[in-house]
Amino acid sequence: MYFSQNPYRVIGITSNSGLKIIQKNLSKLKAYSKLGRAIEFDFDLPFLNLVAINRSSDIISKVESQILLDENKLKYSLFWFQDISSYDSIALSKLIKGDTDKALEIWAKTMKSGEINTKNFSAFNNSSTLSLLLQLDNSRKDQFKNDSTSITKLKKALSQKIRLLKSDFFQDYCLSLGIKSDINSANIQNFFAKKILEILNQNFANKQLLEVFKDLDESFSELISSNLIKEPVSNIREQINIAVIEL
Repeated sequence: MYFSQNPYRVIGITSNSGLKIIQKNLSKLKAYSKLGRAIEFDFDLPFLNLVAINRSSDIISKVESQILLDENKLKYSLFWFQDISSYDSIALSKLIKGDTDKALEIWAKTMKSGEINTKNFSAFNNSSTLSLLLQLDNSRKDQFKNDSTSITKLKKALSQKIRLLKSDFFQDYCLSLGIKSDINSANIQNFFAKKILEILNQNFANKQLLEVFKDLDESFSELISSNLIKEPVSNIREQINIAVIEL
């Protein structure tokens, strides 16, 4: 959901698009849906291994309600792209044409110092998002490859995203999305940890998961560990409850 059916992808926009553009594309989608016709946008990115976009009237209505809430804007933006700087615009134009290597190269230039600042926080987000998407398995939509090379690239992408969430420029990132309400960074970090773990759990063994999160930010790794523990405990409780009912 946070990849293939990301509301920003469904609407065909970047995550920092203004209300006017959002409404314009939503109007197009509704009009085409009524006529039973398909519509394509630049940000469909068909060359990536994502499930085909569902643009039914029900989905459009759901997306419209989701995209207008500040917290949802932020959550979905972590799995999509934003166009803040001239570097972003150039890189995204390359991405739309399918030149993912060039897009990553452009964003890498702005991150050369290794430090996040007001001019490159969007590059950290965009580069991380694209790097994650490039690790999707060709044979299993919306699931990551789990070979050693892909795990190394996943670690780098996750590290970039985590650094952004924990940086002094997290609020700048929120403001760039048009978010005016206060957002708790810790809550968003926890959300991101849960979602990434949820996605990786589809085809990663626990040993591989430990390798993915090894040597990442300590507090983020702790969030992952706590969420890894919750699932088995929940399953055990469920089995106990079933046994009690059967007795």
